[in-house]
Amino acid sequence: MPFRRIKLIAIVTGIYFLNACDLHRYPESDLSNAVYWQTPSDFYQAANYLYQAAFISTSNREYILRADIMSDNAYGSAPDNVSNGSYLPSANFGPWDQNYALIRAANNILGKAEETDLLPEEIAEYVGEAHFFRAYAYADLLRRYGEVPVITKTLDTEDEELYAPRMSRDLVTELIYQDLDLAVEHLMPAIDLQGIRQNNSRVKKGAALTLKSRVALYEGTRGKFNGLPGYQDHLQIALSASKAVIESGEYELFHQFGVDSYHLLFKAQGEGLTNTEAIWTRIFGFDNDNDVNGVNFAQQMSNGEIGATRSLVDSYLCTDGLPIDQSPLYQGRINVSSDYMNRDPRLDGTIVKPGDLYFAQNVEYIPQIVSQTGYHIEKYFDNSNRRYLDHIIFRYAEVLLNYAEAVFELNDAISDADLDISINLLRDRVALPHLTNSFISEHGLDMREEIRRERRVELAMEGFRYDDLLRWKTAEIELPKPILGVRFFNAEYPANDPSTLQLTADSIVIVEPADKRQFDPARQYLWPLPLNQLALNSNLTQNPNW
Repeated sequence: MPFRRIKLIAIVTGIYFLNACDLHRYPESDLSNAVYWQTPSDFYQAANYLYQAAFISTSNREYILRADIMSDNAYGSAPDNVSNGSYLPSANFGPWDQNYALIRAANNILGKAEETDLLPEEIAEYVGEAHFFRAYAYADLLRRYGEVPVITKTLDTEDEELYAPRMSRDLVTELIYQDLDLAVEHLMPAIDLQGIRQNNSRVKKGAALTLKSRVALYEGTRGKFNGLPGYQDHLQIALSASKAVIESGEYELFHQFGVDSYHLLFKAQGEGLTNTEAIWTRIFGFDNDNDVNGVNFAQQMSNGEIGATRSLVDSYLCTDGLPIDQSPLYQGRINVSSDYMNRDPRLDGTIVKPGDLYFAQNVEYIPQIVSQTGYHIEKYFDNSNRRYLDHIIFRYAEVLLNYAEAVFELNDAISDADLDISINLLRDRVALPHLTNSFISEHGLDMREEIRRERRVELAMEGFRYDDLLRWKTAEIELPKPILGVRFFNAEYPANDPSTLQLTADSIVIVEPADKRQFDPARQYLWPLPLNQLALNSNLTQNPNW
């Protein structure tokens, strides 16, 4: 059934308004037009706040580089109650308040844009940013909570809409699509008319299309694997949006350093406008004297605050393009280095191997179990312990993966030609054999599983895995499995006492056993609404079985 264009009523919960009314460094809606909203610079400053409000604390598990601890890709310094299924409703569960604060800020800009006497072209970019960030916030709410209240204007304390109920998932999704279409209409391209690449720390048309492809892929695959009608419409939107980014010619994979390019993409070499893969980047600073939003992620990683799991490590192919259980090149678990031999170079770009320069002292890594799993993160780790290493929020690799998956799930098949303009570009960068239909047939592989594998390893530790398990409806299969780490060799881990470790019969570190992990498919495909929302608004209902 084709999507309907609708006029959405503005609704929101009372707690949303109360929490969002104090927006630091942001002009409030009750400021007089004589004081603010008189120049394009006023709108520019207001739009700046959207970037601040969009990012959750870098110590939060929902932060992009920490989010994989909710999945089977990574483990933190302690058990994660989302990953192991032990979480319960709480007063402020999840990012509800932060997202509605962002929505209010975006709505304020859009409302003032309708009232201003400025020419539309003078503030078009800031209007586009407001539409983008409103969609960004609703997309996060949608994937976490499902149906949520919707607001499209700033409200006063007397507005009845403060206590309106949740809106259907289809209508929330439709608002997101509409906002992103308007963002594409108003935002600047990544490359201007003079052929100069623009600052990627501010969202451009490509970012809006990337977010649209991400949301549509989520809704399409979630619908398909839950047997919902109309999922094909979402998959077609995902395909079209990702294809538009591809055909724009504005982006290409970072490949300046040959087979090492993936590794260096997440280092200092991947910063700046020469990185044509970065669609939207969060800039943390420029040097020690210009540390804008510094986060000591390298120190956090070397302290073992996040470790990769054996499940993730085992998912990387061998250099012949075959999984480790089929490839004659796999060396097995014979020593601490064998995991990394004859493997997809993206493993080396994600996990630290013996001999790599690591820690702030810039010394060679000697195996030790500092993280809970014994696998230490290489991605976004810089040997100089730089606090200002940029983090890529959207990158072109995701677009290629979104395209390939949308094509396959829409048609239950994908041509070699479509693989060549998507997944095989990723494989070319790391010199892996192409994924083809004949290769799948010859080796008894499954195309869907290989597309998903490609997504897992390319985007590892970038915050995608948990949501992928939810939309594929495989969380109930994967998340209850035990969390395992390295194979422990006494002679090669001299700093660790084996008596302090829980090990399998073949000396694999057990980080969290299966009997401590669960996933209830009757309720945990959606998060519970925060309890304070339910207390303040009697028209809200809790998600099923919570």
